[in-house]
Amino acid sequence: MSLMDHMIDVNGVNQLGGEFYDLGERYKTLLDQVDAEAERASTEGMVGDNQLKFHSVTSTISPTMIKQAMKVMGFGEGAKKMATNTVNTDKELASNYNVKS
Repeated sequence: MSLMDHMIDVNGVNQLGGEFYDLGERYKTLLDQVDAEAERASTEGMVGDNQLKFHSVTSTISPTMIKQAMKVMGFGEGAKKMATNTVNTDKELASNYNVKS
């Protein structure tokens, strides 16, 4: 491997960080909508399995999902590993967004 293989593109990392921040904000908005829908459903009698299924599908994001999204966006293995490690080690962020490692 050459030295260039080990260099980090700072602009790329900053862009990636911005995209993850935006993703987190959109995800938080989705969770707020889920909570509002669950509240509405419970007051209208839609409880039990339907409510649980709706919440469980929309309230979990995993490192595997992040890797898949990054693959689609065209990021390399180094960026995927960095992002996954960040998600796995940052427990406060993980708890804020219900990220499961």
